[in-house]
Parts: sequence; C-alpha cells; structure tokens
Amino acid sequence: MRWKILSLGLLFWMTSCIRDSELKPVNPYDIVHDNTSKVWLLDHVYRKGVDQVPLSMGYKQIMIFHESRACYLHRIGEMGEKAGRKAHFKIDAEKERMYFEFKDESWEFQIEELDYERIRLKSVNDSVFPYAIELIPFPEY
Repeated sequence: MRWKILSLGLLFWMTSCIRDSELKPVNPYDIVHDNTSKVWLLDHVYRKGVDQVPLSMGYKQIMIFHESRACYLHRIGEMGEKAGRKAHFKIDAEKERMYFEFKDESWEFQIEELDYERIRLKSVNDSVFPYAIELIPFPEY
C-alpha cells in the first residue's frame, strides 16, 4: 500500500512539471541560416517530376543563407572564380511560403518541409520558375 501511494505521488509530481512548461516555437529563419550562415546543397531540382540535378559534384549548386536574409546561389565548380547570384529571402510561416528576390526576377515557393535536415519547396508560379527544389545541409566528405 505504501508503494502505491508513493508511486502515485511521484506520478502527480512528474506530470505537474510537464504541464507548467511551455514549448518555444522554432523561428524558421534559425533553421535556414543557423544564426550566422548556413550552406545548403540543392540535392534535387524537379521539373515535371524529373530530377534535373547533374551527377557531378562540380556542377551541383549550393545556396548560402545568411542571418542578414541575403542568400547566394553558387555552382560548386565555379566558387572562387565567379560571384554567386545574390538574392534576398523571406519566409512567411503563416502562409507557408518562401520568397527569393533576385535583381532580375522573383521566385515564390510553397514550403512543403522545413527542418534542420531538409528543405522542400514547390514553385507557386510554374510559368516564372517551374521547379520544385530540395535542399540538404552541405554534407561532410
């Protein structure tokens, strides 16, 4: 009987601690740029269901996201030789949208997945940028 009362008391104490704690929402910008800058590899770029990413690592592209909300699109084999394409990005978490504003064009994506391991985006306007992209953190080799 004594063990039952002690176990029941311990259960109430543990559950009361859980109820009083709050979970903080994760800022989607923190996922994208890790509070400084973060390099993401364009792992897949789909057009009409066909993956358009080259197999050779030198021809693949990366996106570097900065805390300032600037991002750069680079081809890996051209880094250090050519400047990347610069854009400013914005995330609208309520609408689940991500926007890229380049000098000469704008891209708008529906966010399908956004976490620390993968970003999946689907183009909203196929006539402007008819692709779905999937980014992963740049892998260690």
